[in-house]
Amino acid sequence: MGRCNRRRRTGRDRLVVSVCGPSGSGKSSLAVGLVEALGTGLASRVPADWYLLDAPPGAATVAPYAWDWLRLTADLAGPDGRLVHTPRFDFARMRRGDPGSAKGFTLRPVMLVDAMRPYPAAGLVVRLEVGPDERRRRLAERDARWGTSVLTRWDRLEASHVDASPRTDGLVLDGESPPGELIHLVLGAIRRRFGDDLPASFPGDGLDAIP
Repeated sequence: MGRCNRRRRTGRDRLVVSVCGPSGSGKSSLAVGLVEALGTGLASRVPADWYLLDAPPGAATVAPYAWDWLRLTADLAGPDGRLVHTPRFDFARMRRGDPGSAKGFTLRPVMLVDAMRPYPAAGLVVRLEVGPDERRRRLAERDARWGTSVLTRWDRLEASHVDASPRTDGLVLDGESPPGELIHLVLGAIRRRFGDDLPASFPGDGLDAIP
């Protein structure tokens, strides 16, 4: 046997990493890069924006967004290899349901949850920090490239990434660092946090030297 057992994992022993931080900090890019580094047979990304909840009636336009963590936890509870679909979400109206779209992801031993707020049930939280000027620049570029209007919701986005009960056991990284450096640091943190629970195929060479 290797350094961990090779049983088929379920949600009870799945390794969940929450990649969080303000809008424009590079969360999605880091999560995608981690999946590419680990391989799609070992890791998968959860696009958690599709788990956003509708704002309650009468909520202020700067009220923080909220996520349906209970639904996500239920979706993560299946066995490896199961295809899961997110709720349908209409980003034009910022509401659930039609004519919104859904996203699919496959359950793997390591799941990367990408959201502004940390996923409460994550075994490891990785927070990216980038200054507001740089994040505004990134969002403006993305809006121009995709034809979106995310930057018009700046105040609400800023209110949404602030965690009222922040975890102090996570990893805080500079989101302007080179992507390869960020990936290397997160892989090392995953190894330190999960240890012998890691799948046998998890990369190990060269990571032990990370301080």
